[in-house]
Amino acid sequence: MMVAHRLDIRLGPLLDQASRLESQAAELAETSADLRRSIESLRATTSGEASEAAILSSERALSEVDTRRERLVRNAGVVRKLADVYDTCDLAGARALGS
Repeated sequence: MMVAHRLDIRLGPLLDQASRLESQAAELAETSADLRRSIESLRATTSGEASEAAILSSERALSEVDTRRERLVRNAGVVRKLADVYDTCDLAGARALGS
């Protein structure tokens, strides 16, 4: 006996999730810009070993923020693409079935 499994994808929640990811990426972009300004300010106003250590640590944090932002943007794009592919397949299936 063959069992047909139904794939039930709801586009609204997928697109909402993509929007949330993009919003988080935008927030991280702001955080990144603030951190860059802070690093430049620190460079301009201080010097010495402790200052260099703080700058290096901040630059590592900046790199991690930028990596996370890039992943969020990429993941949002993947979710949007999957929603588009599903929508296209769903429409093609409906047409094939005469709907």
